[in-house]
Amino acid sequence: MTIESPAEAPPAVPAAADIALDPLAGNEFVVLVGSPVRCAREVPSATAGAAVLRVPAVEADFAGLAGMAAVVEAVLPFVRAEAPELIRESELDPRFYPLSAGQIREFGATLARTVKFAVIRRIGRESHQAALGIDRIARTLLEVRRRCPSLAGGLTIVIDDAHRWDRPSLRCLHRCVHLADSAPAVSVLACARPLADAVESEDDFAGLAARARHRFFARMATVGAVRVRNLPDPGPGWRPPVAAGQPVGALLDGMGDALVLQNYEEIYRLAAQLRPADASADELADAFRLVGIADAQLRDFDAAKDRLARAVTLTTSTPFRAHLLSLLGLIETKRSYDLDAAAACYDEGLALLDATAEDEAAADVERGWLLNGYALVHAIRARQVAEPARGELFAKAFSLEFEAFALVREVRNLEGAYLRQNVIANIVFLLEITQRHGEAAAFWRKALDPYLVRDDSGFWVAFTARLGYLHCQAGDVDTGLAELEAALAACRRSLDHFTAEDVELKIAFAHTLGRNWRAAHARYLAAWRIAHRQRERDVCAEALTGMLWCLAELGESDGLSALAASVRAKLPGTRLAGQLAGLAVDPGQLTRSLAEAGITLPKPTPKSRAYIPSVDLEGAPDHDMNRFLAWGTRNAPQLS
Repeated sequence: MTIESPAEAPPAVPAAADIALDPLAGNEFVVLVGSPVRCAREVPSATAGAAVLRVPAVEADFAGLAGMAAVVEAVLPFVRAEAPELIRESELDPRFYPLSAGQIREFGATLARTVKFAVIRRIGRESHQAALGIDRIARTLLEVRRRCPSLAGGLTIVIDDAHRWDRPSLRCLHRCVHLADSAPAVSVLACARPLADAVESEDDFAGLAARARHRFFARMATVGAVRVRNLPDPGPGWRPPVAAGQPVGALLDGMGDALVLQNYEEIYRLAAQLRPADASADELADAFRLVGIADAQLRDFDAAKDRLARAVTLTTSTPFRAHLLSLLGLIETKRSYDLDAAAACYDEGLALLDATAEDEAAADVERGWLLNGYALVHAIRARQVAEPARGELFAKAFSLEFEAFALVREVRNLEGAYLRQNVIANIVFLLEITQRHGEAAAFWRKALDPYLVRDDSGFWVAFTARLGYLHCQAGDVDTGLAELEAALAACRRSLDHFTAEDVELKIAFAHTLGRNWRAAHARYLAAWRIAHRQRERDVCAEALTGMLWCLAELGESDGLSALAASVRAKLPGTRLAGQLAGLAVDPGQLTRSLAEAGITLPKPTPKSRAYIPSVDLEGAPDHDMNRFLAWGTRNAPQLS
């Protein structure tokens, strides 16, 4: 244990009053579930004492960001009359999103063009860009509340058709309530028809849309600020009407766009419009693929696998069939954690491609994805066994990744480029997992340096932060810290708080490698401050745990006890508070005291986070696979 000079001031710790993560007093999101008549009776008493913004009904069920576009239309009269300068500022200030209903709607289309391919290829949410946009929209609405004198007594937003709203718009309002100051308060009163939690069949897509919304309201009630009140005499359950179908191509495009925005009810609604008689077998297979990915994102893994298996039997394209098998393998690996089933999917896909000469270029890309997925299976298995089997499995994983890379080394299209970057990242990760950090840093720089010629600040930040972290792991802490600080500075310029908190955690951990506990504590505190403003429960937990460990290493028993007491008092019922409830502080053995309570120095996730739970309002996967592969531990510290 390192004890620094007593002449130095004790490290700062968050005040007890500042640690709580629930929305500030007066801010709440209430969902009233009942008939229109019953809901209408409740609204006057629920909105007393605040300015009421009644949002007009949305034009179409679940249409992407139509809800927030309606909110913007409703607030613009206030802004034009009381703060007209904000309209121009919202277009220029990176803190805000333009106060334009048209630009709000366009956000979804822009995002889809950016990350749709990644969402569909890897069954990930790619939450980062969506979270940034939702955060900016929420902050813009809060700025309207702050600037307009008529809203000084508080603002209550009333929605009469929340059962029809798109999911990202509801997430925007939830974010607004969570980020609002306590005075004046911001509240949302969302009236919704009752929604059934049962469906008639696996292809009852309108029923699946209603069930997804029912479960989303229930999920919102578990993450703070939201109360769901089921009123008496609710009336019949609502489901979206199935309108006349759009052209099949437009339906499929819309389903893909909805996936990017995590607007899952819209995917089911569009699927309900698709008439099998109007679609080819390959178009039906594509629809089942998109619905299956939505099922997986909503954690209905059995339905997802059934849907993808049906798509395999429908498609006439061997490369597409191989692609579907690679998706099934990913679900088995990353969600069901069944490595044997995953391997069977990859084997079947590779055998299909071996037996066909159809579209060789497309087949090479799909073979690359199958090999890439199979490499992950070998890497996970390697983590679960001892030498010499571990080394043999890692060698096989490397071999498969290099084979995948060779297949697309010269492929000059989007599919080839995306797989190439994915394989490069995985080779670097394998080098990191096998403790070859210097090689990992060198390969990362050499392989991705050509991409830095693009004017893409987000790519530069991700590249530089990863490089800095690898250099720190390799022992070149000074170089690594300089790169991490450069990435952090870029995050601050672009107001990317989500990446900034992640980089701060990596800087803190880098200081622990040199046992510079005071500097590490300061950076854990900085990460906590960002995350607390952002209401990021998972990052707050990691930062608080890091601070506790640093205080123990510094011999700061008073600070450790004070911080532990604050967590117990202000975060009751959380996992961290439960661990600290059993903490017996021994001033001479502080790190041992923490370890006996189940608290250790948190290990950072090596890659950027794919999920932002506080904005997604959907849980992350049960296991952090990247953290498990890098450190042998499946999860980060959790508050809940």
